[in-house]
Amino acid sequence: MEKGDIANPKVTIDVAKYPSVTGVPDGMTIDKDDNLWIAMYGGGSVIKANPRNGQLLQVVTWLK
Repeated sequence: MEKGDIANPKVTIDVAKYPSVTGVPDGMTIDKDDNLWIAMYGGGSVIKANPRNGQLLQVVTWLK
């Protein structure tokens, strides 16, 4: 059995830098344009970020 160590970790996006984003990161996926979509648990939103530069691109919210 091979061992899969994580190497060279880095922060892709620091959501604490964006006060309009609430909740904590939960599930995530990458779209066809290589943007990162993150479901925000407790925040009522999904955010879209550029993982290459950490820029917040979009916040999609829904009514509760």
